[in-house]
Amino acid sequence: MDEKSLYIGALLSPIDNRDYQAKDWVAMGVRPSSYEPPERLPVEHQGMVSSCVAESIATFVGYALYRETERSKHGGLLRRMSPMFTYHLRKHPLQTHGAGMYMRYALDDLRTYGVPEWKFFEGQPGAPGRRLEYPSPHINVLFNAESTRRAKDNVISTYFTCANDDLLADAIYQNGAGILVIKTWAGFDSIYDYALPDVPLGHPYTGLHAMAAIGYTSDGGIICQNSQGTGWGRRGYCLVKKNHNAIVERWGMTDKKHEWDEIELRLDSYIMYVNGEPHALDVSPRIINSRTMVPLRAVGEAIRAKVEWDESAYGVTYIRDGAVVKMLIDNRVMIVNDKPITLDVAPTIINNRTMVPFRAVGEAIGADVEWIDSDRKVIYRKRVD
Repeated sequence: MDEKSLYIGALLSPIDNRDYQAKDWVAMGVRPSSYEPPERLPVEHQGMVSSCVAESIATFVGYALYRETERSKHGGLLRRMSPMFTYHLRKHPLQTHGAGMYMRYALDDLRTYGVPEWKFFEGQPGAPGRRLEYPSPHINVLFNAESTRRAKDNVISTYFTCANDDLLADAIYQNGAGILVIKTWAGFDSIYDYALPDVPLGHPYTGLHAMAAIGYTSDGGIICQNSQGTGWGRRGYCLVKKNHNAIVERWGMTDKKHEWDEIELRLDSYIMYVNGEPHALDVSPRIINSRTMVPLRAVGEAIRAKVEWDESAYGVTYIRDGAVVKMLIDNRVMIVNDKPITLDVAPTIINNRTMVPFRAVGEAIGADVEWIDSDRKVIYRKRVD
């Protein structure tokens, strides 16, 4: 199959045994059963331009930056990144032979040159105002000192391949997104269902296409954001079932390898697991008004928080990663960095131990807290650095 028949724009990356593997860059299995970003970037429309590789990279970086800022005390910040910067940059010689792009070499450019926000490239004064096929002198003039400097703000340390959908899901949760490269077939651009159909048996595929992988479901499916407008799939999104027969490449990216804390507590159990290691509790977690309450001191130390007890005020303070969380016994108002938040249930004393609402405290310091009803347990996950 030649490049001209790959009308949607992705080319099969040559096998390279030097590629980093996901298992070396993600904490395997550290993720909730399902994940979707709380907010969404706009769905792009590449039109007839063969820019899907660059579109998926721009969307990936946007969600990765959101995931990074989501963990800060200021909350997540969505930024629309430039697809045309990556699409027309093309520093690898194999990327210059036609409109299609190899994902590996595009990611290599991202590692070296980064990508700017849309407003600093396509949004420049005098920009064409539309996507243009490669090559284009009208786009080349947008590569100036300002846009290239802004791009450098968003380089990545590395990219890696994911051998299966589980590893891709790990990468999505931990780093914000990933990328799928899939086979396409006649009628692919007219899909209107959420679930991506299987490649029809005996049906020749017409090319390859890249999409940003932004979430996953409890049954292992990958949620993708496409770049063919909101009229495709379900408003621009699709669900690629686990081990779909169209998948040919899975990619992840990160700024560095991160360590994660994972803490598991089960109702009415006196054992808490911290990164797989058992720790004894004096008081077991329990449900009060539909909220999981956990012992203050033991859990506070497990989540690496500085815990301060104020006897005179009958209150407690958690401090972790710039977040200062203050609570008073039998008071439903929690103060997070001087901002009041109303709790569903107040901290209380049980068997001479202070019990606090786990989800509220965990989320206040930037962690993800998952309740698994079938096992009657709660899991806390937070990046260490």
